[in-house]
Amino acid sequence: MTKTILNSEATKPLGYIKRLPISYAPNFYRKVSDLLVDINNPIVEGYAASFREEVRVMNEMLIAFPPISHEELVALYRRTEKMWKSFRQVMIGYTLHRDEAVASMARRALTIYDNIRKDKMLRTNAAELLNRFVIDVEDIFTSDELQSSFLGEWVDLLSTTADEYSAAFLQCVDWQSHREFFTNARRRIHRRFEMLYFSLFVASAEDNDEALTVLFGNINELLAIFTQIAKSHATRLYNLGHGNDDESVAS
Repeated sequence: MTKTILNSEATKPLGYIKRLPISYAPNFYRKVSDLLVDINNPIVEGYAASFREEVRVMNEMLIAFPPISHEELVALYRRTEKMWKSFRQVMIGYTLHRDEAVASMARRALTIYDNIRKDKMLRTNAAELLNRFVIDVEDIFTSDELQSSFLGEWVDLLSTTADEYSAAFLQCVDWQSHREFFTNARRRIHRRFEMLYFSLFVASAEDNDEALTVLFGNINELLAIFTQIAKSHATRLYNLGHGNDDESVAS
């Protein structure tokens, strides 16, 4: 039995798993934890219980402080910036409207916009600029005027976008302040995983337990999948750092 285990279910390298980014690490450890519900082996039970406890603590921390990655925030900022710039073209178009009331509204709104856009949109002030426009427009137009015009729909969209971006930005700031906590938690959970993994390997090799053999194989499959994810992520970061923003690179 030992020979069979060593040949068919050899241990996998764990280095990439140890360095899994926040976007993927919790999912890997949760999936492993879900596989451990029915372990009945004296060699493995204690290690499995310790590992599952660390996963529980990690889950509670992530619920309290849900992470948002830097890449997610940048992508949201780019969408917000693109919409902000596109809106100016919309207003310019409406200044040519054959209905003078509509054209006049567009010109007045464009004046507000151009005054606000003197401040360059940054990740730190994107929500503020959108909200400034919404407030200024609502100060000079009545609710009836806005609701019956193209501008009302855009005011609603800009207001919603500002709220969404502001929430994401604050979430990112809050997460950064707790990132060290997660880093320390990730070190602990990986140590527990290593102990579990090698104890399972030993138990599979020493005991004629088909369930442990299957379990070890399933964990190895997860290791293979998430190792590839980690490698692809590292490749994408390398390409971005060297000016090769290739969207075809897996993340």
